[in-house]
Amino acid sequence: MNNQNNILNELNKLKLFGYSYIDKSIIVKLNNTVLPNNINELHNRISNCNLCELSNITKSKITHKNNTNSKIVILVKFNLNNNQYEILENILSNYLDINIMDVLILNLIKCNINNVNINNKCFDICKDYTLKQIEIINPKYILSFGEIYNYIISDRLKVGQKIRYNNAEMYYFRNLDFILRNPSDIENYRNIFNKIKNKVENI
Repeated sequence: MNNQNNILNELNKLKLFGYSYIDKSIIVKLNNTVLPNNINELHNRISNCNLCELSNITKSKITHKNNTNSKIVILVKFNLNNNQYEILENILSNYLDINIMDVLILNLIKCNINNVNINNKCFDICKDYTLKQIEIINPKYILSFGEIYNYIISDRLKVGQKIRYNNAEMYYFRNLDFILRNPSDIENYRNIFNKIKNKVENI
């Protein structure tokens, strides 16, 4: 800690004399080009990430939940709270006949935080981690709850719409908080879930 403080003091002195530092976003881009291709190594990198200010306020990182061997990936924005997890569990069980422990849940923001304003740089860093996770896992199906697909593709999707993403079929649904407030909304997706269910059974 003393060494770190001494280094910071010296850097601040240099800054006063007109020295400028490399833009942090450049360091991030360089870092992202060498993300590991092994899922365990990648998760270790995520757990030790300190590339944005969120790492200074979080108590833990959430790399993923449940089965990393699953061919079904659930995408959400933040780590799920108990109510969100429960509604997702009910959706998977009642509409897809799938145990939630048999899917892989990926949250875009890896720091376990709540009610914090997040700048685009943090999203960009976490997005690269998430895209690498998807690349390594190579799922058959991606179910996106909430418009986090905006960070993965540039197209605007309609609720329930299917697109191709790499080797996967990706579907967009409303975020879990909306479904919690409007439970009847999930019935609008019954036909879509039936199609997914028939395909999943053949994996």
